[in-house]
Amino acid sequence: MIDIYKDTKDEKGISYYFEYDVEPEERVKLIKQYGFDTVIANADKKFDYQNGKFKKQIKLFKKYGLELSSLHMSYNTEDLHYFWEDGKMGDKLTKKLKKMSSLHTNMVLVV
Repeated sequence: MIDIYKDTKDEKGISYYFEYDVEPEERVKLIKQYGFDTVIANADKKFDYQNGKFKKQIKLFKKYGLELSSLHMSYNTEDLHYFWEDGKMGDKLTKKLKKMSSLHTNMVLVV
């Protein structure tokens, strides 16, 4: 399944991982070549084997002029409820989100 959407800026976007075994840089080149402007990515380390490390993805997106429109964060289901709570665990999740959002400016974080 290919995930395509149209955002409010009339830019075309696609999921960075589109279910084909293509090396990360070649995938980014193809996305740009076929007219896409933005990508949705996943920061979960369990997908590094198919997507490459997240920081490298960001470098490739910048190299080929693609904006990261949204980022699906990694999380543990057991810890997710802490996101809405004050205290050590909530602060830990908030810090992680701020760190990820600092890597790219115009994106939405999806948990």
